[in-house]
Amino acid sequence: MLLWHGRIAAIAALTLGVVALPARSHANCTSDDPTGALRAAARMDVVANCDCTGASNHGAYVKCSANRLKNNNPNLPKSCRGTVQKCAAKSTCGKPGFIICCKKNSAGKATCAPKKDCGHCVAPNGGSMCCSQNTSCCCKDTTPSCSGTGNLCACASPSGAFLDAIGF
Repeated sequence: MLLWHGRIAAIAALTLGVVALPARSHANCTSDDPTGALRAAARMDVVANCDCTGASNHGAYVKCSANRLKNNNPNLPKSCRGTVQKCAAKSTCGKPGFIICCKKNSAGKATCAPKKDCGHCVAPNGGSMCCSQNTSCCCKDTTPSCSGTGNLCACASPSGAFLDAIGF
């Protein structure tokens, strides 16, 4: 009987302990780096230290990017690593001949992905598409959009602080 009451007391203590714990706040990259300056600096570090055109394959480039973000960017909040890593993952680095395909559906939602060539970039029904020689889908923190001048993707960077011309 004493053993049974001890178990009940232990279960009650554990339950109260779990209930009494404060709610965990989730990391948020937008609030952890509100200006985007840390993300831009981390991207520039990857561009400077991971060889986009010389990567033996896409996986090697993405791995280099992950290592740079983890080991060489101590100021980059952990909540922003995935956002910056996505730039490397959605790049043409290590994929010779690939292009960036930008699409906009009929509702105006823009998407971007590397494609083998412009022939593989097909506009959605009622939407539009464009191809770019940019190396990544990252334009600051927005998706590139089709410009009004020709068949090129343009980065819409409000501050102009981070454009796609030098890597991503």
